[in-house]
Amino acid sequence: MKNKGGVMKRLINTFVLIFLSISIVWAEESEKKPKEVEIGKVVITATRTERPVKDVPNSVTIITKEEMDKMHVKTVDDVLQRVAGIRIKRSMWLSTTGSHTVLLMRGTGSSKRVLVLKDGIPLNDMYGGAVQEFSTLSTEDIERIEIVRGAGSALYGSNAMGGVINIITRPPKEKFEGSLSYEGGEMNTHIYNFNISRAYDWFGFRLSVGGRNTDGYEYMEKWKDYYKEPETDRYYISPEIHLKLGRSKLKFGFEYFDEDDVHATYKLYDLDRDTYKYHIDYSVSISDIDFNAKFYYFDYDYKDKSYKYNTKTKQHDKFYYKADVPKDNWGVMLQASKEIKGILFTIGSDLRWGKCESHYLYKKGPRYFEGKQKQYSWFLHAEYPLLKDKLILSAGIRYDWWKNYDGKFYDYTTGKKIAFEYPESTEDYWSPKAGLVYHLTDYTRFRVSYGKGFRAPDLYSLYRSGPHGPTLFDIGNPELEPEKMIYSIDVGFDTKPFYEIFKVAKDFNFSFTAYWSAFTDFIYRKELEPHEIPSYFTPEPGQEVRQKVNVGKVRINGIEVGIDYTFFKHFKIKANYTYNVSKIIKNPLAPETERKLLRYTPKHMANWSIIYDNPRLFTIALYCTYMGKVYYDEENKKPIDKYVVGDLRISRIIPLPTYMRGNMEIFLNIDNIWDEKYRHYYYYYLPHTTVMAGLKYTF
Repeated sequence: MKNKGGVMKRLINTFVLIFLSISIVWAEESEKKPKEVEIGKVVITATRTERPVKDVPNSVTIITKEEMDKMHVKTVDDVLQRVAGIRIKRSMWLSTTGSHTVLLMRGTGSSKRVLVLKDGIPLNDMYGGAVQEFSTLSTEDIERIEIVRGAGSALYGSNAMGGVINIITRPPKEKFEGSLSYEGGEMNTHIYNFNISRAYDWFGFRLSVGGRNTDGYEYMEKWKDYYKEPETDRYYISPEIHLKLGRSKLKFGFEYFDEDDVHATYKLYDLDRDTYKYHIDYSVSISDIDFNAKFYYFDYDYKDKSYKYNTKTKQHDKFYYKADVPKDNWGVMLQASKEIKGILFTIGSDLRWGKCESHYLYKKGPRYFEGKQKQYSWFLHAEYPLLKDKLILSAGIRYDWWKNYDGKFYDYTTGKKIAFEYPESTEDYWSPKAGLVYHLTDYTRFRVSYGKGFRAPDLYSLYRSGPHGPTLFDIGNPELEPEKMIYSIDVGFDTKPFYEIFKVAKDFNFSFTAYWSAFTDFIYRKELEPHEIPSYFTPEPGQEVRQKVNVGKVRINGIEVGIDYTFFKHFKIKANYTYNVSKIIKNPLAPETERKLLRYTPKHMANWSIIYDNPRLFTIALYCTYMGKVYYDEENKKPIDKYVVGDLRISRIIPLPTYMRGNMEIFLNIDNIWDEKYRHYYYYYLPHTTVMAGLKYTF
């Protein structure tokens, strides 16, 4: 329960905001609202071709570059955490490393069940199934982000059970443009980005570079003198070349991410992660057929040195282990689209390969594993408009086949050599989907969709065995079966209710979605008893030993409600609420978890914001998030308390002389303005109120 000081602080903040809002409304009452032209948005992700959002049977959110510029955001995950049905989970705020930034969607309990794309290319690696660069990806060169909720395996295969997110970068334009920004503040934090782009008749280029440095904070409640606040340095560079060759387009791109991190409690971890990404995108139209081919190769290199604290020397100088974990992903994505007698057909194939090695050298000896996976798939999608485009039917099906192979394990940490090969395994799965959209009026549509899906086990869960941070010890399970979504149903509508009924408030939008889904062989973690742990594994005292297993059955259902309203010309309010229940229905391996909620999946989530945006004066935006209670453990005995967090952004555009070509924005960001004590993980807390300020020059 909050103390009186905390309540008073909230009341003061709320009063100030209301007073400021009313004052501005009075000042602008006399301004006449100009006539607006409504432009329909398009989405690529929902069908793998560019289609109007209004014709898609899914619940879709599109966040544009203009919206992101006004948001209180530093990275892509900051943007996504304000979207209905999405929860972002971080361990140490800006010091969160790699895949420890977790994206949860539609109550599926893991970022492995949400497919994230960048310009249509999957970012989920085949090693762990998650996205490594969430805490590094800048928003500066992004054109828009498309979020498509619900089963997506019929078009995208594995990982797309909760939905698909596509990050679309800004294409070069004929006008030379770019931006340079800097933000700095508490914890010795510095964030800087630079991007430029330009297109000519047949040639274009885009370049984005940037970085972030922070000294971190005391993220544990019981902080000891010899603990070290995390020191994090991240850098990236992303050049891209665009070529127009007649009716064809060719795009070459490269990305490099560098992440260095040092943090320590009882054990010190010195991490170095380098990621190299290469991609080629080719499109051409021949005889009314649109062809597209994408090729990509991702090279991940992860190194880690760990030392234990020495009570005698008062230093972290007792060698624990040295790790080298190289990973590779590469793939080919092919598709063709053509309209035949009013029906738009899209057919294609996705091919993916992944391999990893894991070398750990301990004081007592080495531990090593490796494994490979390949996935082949074919898909077909069709869209058919009826009743003069008032009724849109869509359907699709996809076949996926994959193989796990070349799995090996070697251990010499107990003085006895343990070496064996894991058996090969192959699986396949059919993912159908069908949807219907009915346009009751120009401003009201009803939608329903049905689909199935799956997720192939990742290489980490299959083969990797060893410590996972200071408190956990993982043991691989090569007998894992794929997760199967046996059904996913979405029903919803989007409307402008006040305009439909009273012909007022045309800018007030309302959306509603209800969803139901069921899974078999859901991959979940199981805490092993001492007699279940193989003798050649030697976890540290107090470490929880866990293994991924297949749970019998899981059911998920919920509702999502959202509104947005622009009024008095410069005001915009947005709000969304998600009610979600994710329960284990059957689990023969651990009956005590049956009827319990999935870990880290809240029943209640809400986001709301109010923005005043006047280019002549300033922009002020308040963003608030409510997160309901969640549980850390499978038996729901370790709760993580609910919380409400507010973030504030104030910015002003400073006009520049004509010869400088552009404008300057000065801004102030305040995170956690009510100084809430809250956490995303069981052991780690997020920081108190933090203040950052910066400049952005756009040309």
